[in-house]
Amino acid sequence: MKEGYLDSTGQTCFIKPTNYDQKKHKKFQKQIGRIENIAYDPEEDCFTCT
Repeated sequence: MKEGYLDSTGQTCFIKPTNYDQKKHKKFQKQIGRIENIAYDPEEDCFTCT
């Protein structure tokens, strides 16, 4: 099995607390320019803005 980058460097993956707390608020969810709020379509290989 191939070893991943995080495993090879001894790092762990985590969610930044600032993003986690901000995602709970409507103001953050309505920002259309943020990558977290844009839907990705794998068939077309593109992002769709709401």
